[in-house]
Amino acid sequence: MWRSISRFVTVYAIIRWIKPRWERLFFAAISFSMISYSHSEYMAYVEASGDAEYLVMSYQVKFALNLLTLVLLVVSLRAKYSKKEKIQEVPKTNHKPVENKQKQAEPKVHDDEVDSNFDDGFDFLRKKSVLQGRSDKILSKKNNE
Repeated sequence: MWRSISRFVTVYAIIRWIKPRWERLFFAAISFSMISYSHSEYMAYVEASGDAEYLVMSYQVKFALNLLTLVLLVVSLRAKYSKKEKIQEVPKTNHKPVENKQKQAEPKVHDDEVDSNFDDGFDFLRKKSVLQGRSDKILSKKNNE
């Protein structure tokens, strides 16, 4: 039972990892297979002709192309997902970053006024004389009808 559950979890994790990356992985797999096929064709040519002059260079080219494909795959995957992380990290607010939350003093409130350097985004609510909840709005609609 535990073995089947662990297999299911493993397969599910692999599928979740591959799903957003399938295009890049597909092109990398095609590249690797084309490089391997080309090299095997050259090896068949060398075996048939007996001309082994460029045999060492063919292995070097094969290794370099495989390495280049792997590096491009890793760079493209990191570039795509690092952009998403950077977008999520940058908040789209006008708030100033707080360096140390423990040392930050609470804003002093005097006659419904807050220090001008402290903006928490709720100034529009402080200026209202009466706040209405959802139930108050429903009751006011019924009274108006």
